[in-house]
Amino acid sequence: VYAKEKIREIMRIVNDIIPGKIASKGGKWTLSSDYLDNPVDFYNLSAGLKSFVVLKMLIEKGILKEKDVLILDEPEIHLHPDWQLKYAEIIVLLKKMFDLNIVVTTHSRDFLEAINLLSKKYNIADRCNYYFAKQENGGSTFEDVTNDITVLYRQMIQPMMLLDALRFELEEDDDE
Repeated sequence: VYAKEKIREIMRIVNDIIPGKIASKGGKWTLSSDYLDNPVDFYNLSAGLKSFVVLKMLIEKGILKEKDVLILDEPEIHLHPDWQLKYAEIIVLLKKMFDLNIVVTTHSRDFLEAINLLSKKYNIADRCNYYFAKQENGGSTFEDVTNDITVLYRQMIQPMMLLDALRFELEEDDDE
């Protein structure tokens, strides 16, 4: 009962995106729903939907346990911006409810900000750490930037600044 209470909020978010049931039949995983005429094989789901289905399966099947480690490599990559925020919220809630150790890599400023703000909203910001990966001397190092994550934002904003400069340049050309 306690476990079901813990995941109620998480499952509400997941089920808004992926309503239906996950089942294994003949060695194949499918998703069935009132919105679908027939069950859909996982192989036929978009990459974005698969990311939610995998989380749903991990939660429903009781695979995730307290203190587990969950590694997510750029989980936002195939998601619509709205779904990126939902996914970030699920990650934060999993951390809060299960005290998971979650390692997330991202190149998305918006996804990083969603994790940062939602961890504050759900009062777990003190349990989140942020690291900046650097390539140096033929290897990689990780710098703990938890106390000042602006270094991460500065790195991620560079492409936007280049596009802004190009936009300004093109607008000047149009004015001439």
